[in-house]
Amino acid sequence: MMTTFDGLDAMASHAKTVERRKYALGIDSTGSMDPLWAATQRTVPRVFDFIQQNSNVGFEMMLVSYKDNEFDSNPVIASPWYTDSLQVGDWINDIYCDGGGDFEESPELAILAADQLGADILILLGDAPGKSRRRAEDLDIAKTFAKRGKIFGLYVEQDKRTAKWFQDIAEATGGKAVFVQSLDHIEDTLKTIMKIDGILTVDYKPKTITALKLLEGY
Repeated sequence: MMTTFDGLDAMASHAKTVERRKYALGIDSTGSMDPLWAATQRTVPRVFDFIQQNSNVGFEMMLVSYKDNEFDSNPVIASPWYTDSLQVGDWINDIYCDGGGDFEESPELAILAADQLGADILILLGDAPGKSRRRAEDLDIAKTFAKRGKIFGLYVEQDKRTAKWFQDIAEATGGKAVFVQSLDHIEDTLKTIMKIDGILTVDYKPKTITALKLLEGY
């Protein structure tokens, strides 16, 4: 099942009635992102199972695929809220990476969707910043999300503009952004975000440099 903005209102109404810790993953799905989605498909179901086994709070996860709203006809797709790791993997398997007409993308769409659907934590994964002319608007969107939770940014392209966009957006919510030095670090980094969020019943020890950098200051 895939949901665009047309169906978000009904999902948002349902989300408000469920008392659980809600994590949203917002992931760039333009043409360059096939390796990231492949890594996500491998790791997110394992992370989902990990949190269900090592937390004493209810847990749900949703995913948001975003593209470029200037070049793509369907620039945002949101999954339902899931409580089953197999469903998460199946939804990811249906995503096709294409589109994107320039360097900058539209990650603010993932923030808007996560906010409307009641996410407590948003994790943004991508390789490009938002539109430079929208910088002030994007920060306002992030500050609105901060009323409900934090944004963590994981960027996979070591570009100064990308780093600054992800860092500014995350910091506006009390979160943090880091460069993902290897896609193999994603699983460790996602578990570390859960450690930072305080929902684990185990003392998780980060292992990768990406996760250790994210943990600095917490």
